[in-house]
Amino acid sequence: PLKRSFAWSYKIAIENFSLYNIQLLYRKWHINDVDGCVKQIYGAGVVGEQPIIHPKEIYEYSSQVILFAYSGIMFGYYEMINLDTGEFFNIDIPPFN
Repeated sequence: PLKRSFAWSYKIAIENFSLYNIQLLYRKWHINDVDGCVKQIYGAGVVGEQPIIHPKEIYEYSSQVILFAYSGIMFGYYEMINLDTGEFFNIDIPPFN
């Protein structure tokens, strides 16, 4: 706290309720801390992976972000592809703190 640096860890679970094989290609996060600092994080995959999620499977990962305030809120989206049809789609990540 004296250095105004706070590690915020989180765990995400993505469950494939469809009948198709899907792949997570890209992510974009908006991170707002209580002091008004706003970060955007984006890039390929998550935690160094672009996982394929088969029907009825769950993909889980843990990660962290450094905030300069004691609390904040995160939200964003994942860009996915349906590997069976070639269709791209987004999955919204609802806000959490």
